[in-house]
Amino acid sequence: MNEYVTSILCALLGAVVGGGITYFTEWRLRKNDDKQRKEHVSSLLYNDLKSIENYLKKERGPVNIRYSTEWQGMLAQCYFLESEDIEYIYKIYDKVYNYNFHYSPTRLKEEIIEYENLRELFFDNSKGYIDDKLLNLKYSQILDKLKVKRK
Repeated sequence: MNEYVTSILCALLGAVVGGGITYFTEWRLRKNDDKQRKEHVSSLLYNDLKSIENYLKKERGPVNIRYSTEWQGMLAQCYFLESEDIEYIYKIYDKVYNYNFHYSPTRLKEEIIEYENLRELFFDNSKGYIDDKLLNLKYSQILDKLKVKRK
């Protein structure tokens, strides 16, 4: 009888240890997957915003603003952003959409009100004019949060 109880206790102990190791391993793998997904989505959104910024800063030709149509899905996965950051990014993409809606190759982009609104969201205007050499403080803070820190 004593050997029977010992073998049952050993089996239970083995099951608990095996289950604990499996749980810990799965937890670590899931944590790493979440980190990689966060870095991937952050990188995509960061690069999309930088692309829009570069258009506003450098583009001289008559073209629409190119941006990812998946920006809302990317933003939804950036759970580390604060609600004000999310509102600001929504404001940016709303203006980009409206700009593209009003855009025409025969029209100067400066004639579209959303163009100046976007420039104010991206660049510093604390001196009474838009300085495209300096970023808007709020936008800069959002970029810092989205920037993927590589090891």
